Amino acid sequence: RLLWHSSPPRARQRAALARPPRLCASAQRHQLSRANSPSTSSLLLAQQGSTALAARPPRLCNLVQQPHAHAHRSLQRPPSPRAAMAWLAGLIIVLAAPSLTDIGISLGTRGYRIGQVDKLEVLASAAVINRNFFASSREGPHKVEFIANALRARMGTRFETGGIEPNERSSLVLGVASESTHHLIAVAELSMQPRNGQVPGNFRPTYFPGDEPMVPYMCNIAVDSEHRHRGIARAMMDVSHEIALSVWCCSEVFLHVDARNSAAAGLYTSLGYEALPHWDVPAWKEKNLGLVPFRYHRKVLSLDPSYVPYSDECDRRAQEDMALGRAAPTLGFVVQ
Repeated sequence: RLLWHSSPPRARQRAALARPPRLCASAQRHQLSRANSPSTSSLLLAQQGSTALAARPPRLCNLVQQPHAHAHRSLQRPPSPRAAMAWLAGLIIVLAAPSLTDIGISLGTRGYRIGQVDKLEVLASAAVINRNFFASSREGPHKVEFIANALRARMGTRFETGGIEPNERSSLVLGVASESTHHLIAVAELSMQPRNGQVPGNFRPTYFPGDEPMVPYMCNIAVDSEHRHRGIARAMMDVSHEIALSVWCCSEVFLHVDARNSAAAGLYTSLGYEALPHWDVPAWKEKNLGLVPFRYHRKVLSLDPSYVPYSDECDRRAQEDMALGRAAPTLGFVVQ
């Protein structure tokens, strides 16, 4: 017994296969009952059965008496490298696929799908915005978490309520994912903001005092460089316009454009946006405070030819103020 347990498992298995098998108790009783039968045929059958049993490999009862050999035989064959790689690729696709909520509107661009960004995709949306607006700055790589926190604050209760219905306190963030790579490659933010010509901040208040009407406002329109010139930005803008007109029941939409970005200005002009230069920040403020030269733009969404934009009266008064040449306050800065 000591030699048996001290020998290697493979040697023990060969020894177990070489010696005659021992029948379990039930098989022995069955053989004895057949052998004690009075008929000769039963005796012959019992002898044939014992011979067949002796010729067979050890049954489970023998393997139970030989636990080491049974354990060696019960080892499963490891999966092939191809099967392991397929399983890993499927797991990566499940984890990396953006969980965009369907909004019931098709993007119209082959190979891409659009949906509403939920809580799980906020960080990926912040990464897209960071790559397109802050990649060249020194603090760009460190702004992703800051942008994500600002997005969560602006989206507010839309995480719980869901849907694309109008909400003056919650932004609607749309995302576009590639169907081949399952990565988020474009985003756009649509919200309700007061029509005052000012660029909204990252962390916006939930209450806006004043008499300015609340209008749809678009911002953070970003498409990764590898997927540009494929009509994604235009299709994303069309979806946003349809939501503002059909779901939010608004006839105008506004946005700001960096005056130095001629490509974006050309895109918005081709979409029907018109510049409102009388809302520009004074040149003295841009120069002394180092502000980005943003310009306010408006697009009329109403298909009624007799529609008169509500904002025309405000624009008229602003233009009159500019025509009168009212001096802008200097606040101690040098105006040149």
